[in-house]
Amino acid sequence: MEYFQNYLVIFIEMACFLLFHDMFSKSGSRFRGIFNIIWIAVMSANMLAISYLFDSHFIIKETIIILCLFGGSVILKAVNRRNAFFVSVLFVFLLVIADYITITLYTQILSVDTSNEKMPGMLVVLLSKAILLLLIITIKQISSVKGGYVDSEIEGMHFAVFPFISICMIAFLMSNNFGIENDTEIYLVWYIVFSLIAMNVLMVFYMKNITERNFLLQEKRMFEIDARGQQTLYRSLEEKIRLQRSISHDYKNHLSYIQAMLDRGDYNGISQYLKKINGEVDHDLDIIDTNNPIINTVVNTKYYEAKHIGAVIVCKINDLSGIQLEETDIILLLSNLFNNAVEAIEHCRKEKILRFKIVSENGNLILSMQNSYEGVLRKRGETYVSTKMQNKELHGIGIKNIIRIVDKYHGMYQFNHNDKEFHVIIIIPNIINPA
Repeated sequence: MEYFQNYLVIFIEMACFLLFHDMFSKSGSRFRGIFNIIWIAVMSANMLAISYLFDSHFIIKETIIILCLFGGSVILKAVNRRNAFFVSVLFVFLLVIADYITITLYTQILSVDTSNEKMPGMLVVLLSKAILLLLIITIKQISSVKGGYVDSEIEGMHFAVFPFISICMIAFLMSNNFGIENDTEIYLVWYIVFSLIAMNVLMVFYMKNITERNFLLQEKRMFEIDARGQQTLYRSLEEKIRLQRSISHDYKNHLSYIQAMLDRGDYNGISQYLKKINGEVDHDLDIIDTNNPIINTVVNTKYYEAKHIGAVIVCKINDLSGIQLEETDIILLLSNLFNNAVEAIEHCRKEKILRFKIVSENGNLILSMQNSYEGVLRKRGETYVSTKMQNKELHGIGIKNIIRIVDKYHGMYQFNHNDKEFHVIIIIPNIINPA
């Protein structure tokens, strides 16, 4: 019976570790459902064996536990090895903290009924696990607030209600004997309390999954809104491309007409005609030419937007005629990059600088952008967070759409900044056919 109870307690610990581990993972555990249950069961068996084998060697036991947790984190494959070791050490530290708080409550705060010493002694361990769960939820909420997750994690502290109620219930049972004396009744109470804590953990997992699913659905809707918002630009770009093709087609007619006037010796007519053509060309002049009409139109449109707000622009481009990205992806990628840059530059009162490079190198698309900015940039982990006061529901969607498109084509990206400029570099491999 003792081995089974200890296994159940460790099972709760490993479930708490999984919750704690998810706080440091990029997108939660790699696996779900039955794998998590198997993982917890196997880890619990390992921990139980370690506890009994090294019971009289505390330092060795804790070291092996940390290594075992580290191995379990690596199996989950949701964090790198350095973070996995950090999570393992921190979790063991939390276990010690939870035990210390439990002992303090038991010895100095609670008025424990000692008429039956066995019952409160059996409940102390479960009290420690309820406190552990409460600590993990609290740490998660604190880290969420500091990391800027407040909107998406608003229900976070609601999770704390469950372990808090369990702690109060256990404390009440420890303070009142209720006439429970025989072992059968004591074990019955223990299993009832254990079931309550297990339900707490299960409920936290369940509510966490619901919150994540709702957040992903909301994010998907925001992606769609952003994509629809680019459709107007897309249609205007298509119209401009058609106009450019029409103008290019008319060049032959212009040359034929000029040749006819030249044959007649009408030099004054040629001069007037050229002035007229030059005015039309200047009106829709493309400063940047990549030999790709879609990229030309997006980049030139954003070039004039940046120029209009007084930005100093430096660019490098080459032949992108063989690019294999879908047209809508090109527009979303470039427009979001330029929109973020131009918006940041617009709020600059001193330097307004935009540097960008869109080039093909060995079949790879290399896209680099640097823009000046003023103010404070916020980050959520490794991700930059928008500080816009308007359209809060669209915060960060532009960057997320950029990342989504780069990931779609198996590319790489990096965002960083110094105290004056924000930098983006994107490399999408094997996406451009040689000319």
